[in-house]
Amino acid sequence: MKHLLAADVDGERGDELISLMQDISGDSAWIRVTSYSDEQHHVICKTKAIIGSDIRSRKSWRGPGWDGELDACYVVDLENDGDKELVAVCAVGFDCYPRGLFVYDFPSGDLIWSFPTASNIGQVEFADADGDGESEVYLGTYVTANGCFAREVTDNSEFLYAVDYNGDSLWAEDLGGSMDFHASRFAIADGDGNGTIELYMTHLLDKASGFDEHVRKLSILDLRTSRQLAQHSFDPPDAFGDLVVADLDLDGTMEVLTNNGPTVLDGTTLNQICQGESIRWRILGVVDIDGDTTNGLETVLRREDSLVILDRNMKPLVRYTTDGNDRIELAIHFANENGEHFLGVVTGRQVEECFGEDLRVFKIEKYVAPETLLGYDKWRMPDWFSVSIALIIGAIAGVFLIKVNGRLRTRFRRSEGIGEYDSLLDSLATFEHGQSAGRNLERIEFLLNNLPPDDARLKPIVPRVMSALETYSSFTSGQLRDVVERSARCEEFAVKAADIHNLDLELTAILSEFDIADPISGFRLRKEEMIDLTVKLKQSVRDIRIGVMSKLSVDLVETVNNVIGSLSAQLKNSGISITKLGVTGDISRAVFFSRPHLVSIIEEIFSNASASMRDSSVRNIGIAISIVADTVALSISDTGGGILAENAEVLFDREYSTKQDKGGYGLFYVRQQIERFGGKITIRNNNDRPGATVTITMKLVPNE
Repeated sequence: MKHLLAADVDGERGDELISLMQDISGDSAWIRVTSYSDEQHHVICKTKAIIGSDIRSRKSWRGPGWDGELDACYVVDLENDGDKELVAVCAVGFDCYPRGLFVYDFPSGDLIWSFPTASNIGQVEFADADGDGESEVYLGTYVTANGCFAREVTDNSEFLYAVDYNGDSLWAEDLGGSMDFHASRFAIADGDGNGTIELYMTHLLDKASGFDEHVRKLSILDLRTSRQLAQHSFDPPDAFGDLVVADLDLDGTMEVLTNNGPTVLDGTTLNQICQGESIRWRILGVVDIDGDTTNGLETVLRREDSLVILDRNMKPLVRYTTDGNDRIELAIHFANENGEHFLGVVTGRQVEECFGEDLRVFKIEKYVAPETLLGYDKWRMPDWFSVSIALIIGAIAGVFLIKVNGRLRTRFRRSEGIGEYDSLLDSLATFEHGQSAGRNLERIEFLLNNLPPDDARLKPIVPRVMSALETYSSFTSGQLRDVVERSARCEEFAVKAADIHNLDLELTAILSEFDIADPISGFRLRKEEMIDLTVKLKQSVRDIRIGVMSKLSVDLVETVNNVIGSLSAQLKNSGISITKLGVTGDISRAVFFSRPHLVSIIEEIFSNASASMRDSSVRNIGIAISIVADTVALSISDTGGGILAENAEVLFDREYSTKQDKGGYGLFYVRQQIERFGGKITIRNNNDRPGATVTITMKLVPNE
């Protein structure tokens, strides 16, 4: 896992976790979206993997294998149709390919389009410049100089690309060829407040031998045509790497803020307004900390040993400096629901891959005092809390959620309310698992139907009957209420949910009236009534389950073919052929499974098969489907090295892995999802040929 982000991807309550995954030895990278609700979690989307190649056959510090990775991810509704896309940046080192932008559908994980670039992408922004309702994507690359070639250029030059929402190139701006990883920065904003959007761009004007000799220019471009509207040059040593466009004085027009001072320029003419004295501090954020709009916005800066807050004229208001030789490793600004502002600061000294000894959170306060600081109100940052940490801190990349106006998109449309059915499935799975829930209804019905006619024979089994009824009151009833609550969220199950609710109330009321001192009389008196309620409860739950199965169903043959089609290029590049061994039985019925989950599972198995055949002379994946009664078996075989573990069960252990990077979570996740849908998975070595076969057994959706 390279990066971890949080964003609302599915449009329902709460955020999902977005993991940018990488398998170095498997030469692949992908995105995984995980939903967390009701103390449970499950993967709701896994994108098609980006497959690279270790063309240099090098052994880097990470070990052998492709040196590419997903560098950033954005959650964007590109067409403003209500469906969000996952936009990923793939960066590659000396292995070069495939660099560029990759756009995936959610929740299927299918690749919608990609935009290859010669150099790695350093910045991505989104805007609807032409007003057609769809968002354009703006990419800034930096010189990589590793020998990559794409779009008829090499990676020895920087470029700024404008890309339409469907992946078509609109225009490209060549920014030169200086080897500087901070060479280009850009921002998108309506600088003059006239309703049109401009692009503010900075890059090197000419080559120089040292950073302090760089001459930079800041330009304003028409976002639709890339025509230059204004320009400002910065002579050495006023080089800078940060660029922010914001309405600092809150007058409706934008100012441009660069971190060489910082310097504030007019957002239309680029004339300098003011300049501070904090040369080359990084810009952490521009926010309204004091809530006083007459004072404009405040700017938060950081460097290795200090933080400072500046007013709109770039005058310091308050500063924090670390003690001794400690340095600031991470810093973030945030606010709570009450509008109070804080700075989170991790300080320490780096030791190998671990850094950060203290996490301090400062509450930013403005208070009235008789004295002033540089003619301004006094500010302070009291230590709100400080804790000791012993963690490997990773930078959390930002996730941008952009809304634009546009036409309705029909392809890859997600079924409405699919999340509610998925949530209800979790509740049904919990209810049907173990002795205290669904099986207890079976137990009650069986015991009541088989009560002996005479009291002498009945008396010895009274404790068993009472135990089943007490279990209903303490466990089964509560789990039924959870099924009712989640069923009520789905309109077509509302009536059944009400039925279960009323039946549960009736049965609970009967049990509460039982005389513990004389339960036999109660059995005789209410037996038929309790049996009737139990049977109706079982049937109502079954009806809801069948309804959920019909909503979470897939055409297995179509899904397998789609996965093969989406991976055809990668399989071909790896020299892997596919053999379809046919279908046995009637496959007209749908399979009970969520399509995104099943696609992810098949891709995971294909990935494992591909890895196992890396050293095989014959690389073939065979696929067979067989239907028996109400189940279907999907078998995927390979010609690799087979199972190395003596006990196949250990392959599904969360901690077990045959890979150097301990990537064993794949099959653990696969089994979890399959069992969640009532299926099974097995792995065995092939008897008559090399390799192994994975068999997934799944339920068919009932016809009734």
